[in-house]
Amino acid sequence: MAGLFEYIDVMNTSYQIYMEEVPNREFRVTGHWHYFVEILFVTKGEIQVDCGNYRYTLHVGDVIVLPPKMLHRIQPCGELPIHYAVVKFDLNAIRIPGVYLPKIRKTLSGVQEKHAMLFLEAEQRRYGLGACILHCLEELQEKQFGYELNIYSYLSTMLVQMIRLWEEQGNGDVIGEEKEMPETFFDNLLEYMDAHAYENIRVQELANRCGMSYSNFAKVFKQQFGRSCKEYIEYIRISKAEELVLYSDYEISYIAQETGFADTSHFIRIYKKFKGETPKQARMKASGK
Repeated sequence: MAGLFEYIDVMNTSYQIYMEEVPNREFRVTGHWHYFVEILFVTKGEIQVDCGNYRYTLHVGDVIVLPPKMLHRIQPCGELPIHYAVVKFDLNAIRIPGVYLPKIRKTLSGVQEKHAMLFLEAEQRRYGLGACILHCLEELQEKQFGYELNIYSYLSTMLVQMIRLWEEQGNGDVIGEEKEMPETFFDNLLEYMDAHAYENIRVQELANRCGMSYSNFAKVFKQQFGRSCKEYIEYIRISKAEELVLYSDYEISYIAQETGFADTSHFIRIYKKFKGETPKQARMKASGK
């Protein structure tokens, strides 16, 4: 079974900026995660974004910010035409002065696995977030002298404005405590867990891979991701399974087996824990029944 990790060649591109024009109602961006910050800006129609434990419907003018490593999926919502801008960028490569990076990293890390940074049309317009995104698209299309410098400038401005708006909304307490490990400490481990989620992964083995005791590993992991390592593995499995539940005709028992669950009843119980409904209910809802 394919992993959820989306590889982006950071050495050859530090950003991806484009306008997505949804071709039909069957269009969808399947569940995935990556190390880039991702920003979506709806310019026509509506889209539905699943990320963390939440589901959002974005209307024209809304902006959502998805931190690095946050699992997410996108699908159309409502009638065509639907257009939305996508901005992905490597936080390490946009030339932000080092004095500001800890604050930015800390804020984005605090958002991880809680709720995304969602700014409605009136809010983002006041801070010029959508305008910055459109300027980036224009610079990339025209490619005049110094266009990349301008793009980096707009990305930096967006980050500053988003954090100001986020704190204005009263979310400063989301930032939380300082981490005991560098933010990238678990990166390779997350890719390993993604690739082997359907196997019997033991938390003690993961702790051994990191050269840590079980208790210290469990503590630091929960600080990083807001949930225990066992819950994170279940979350990855359910995210893989959800693709099969919603977009395949496989039997529920087969999906449970393929995604690493001990039996069908265990799978149904964990699915409902994370999604608030059983796989059968989710499948019926997706089919419009």
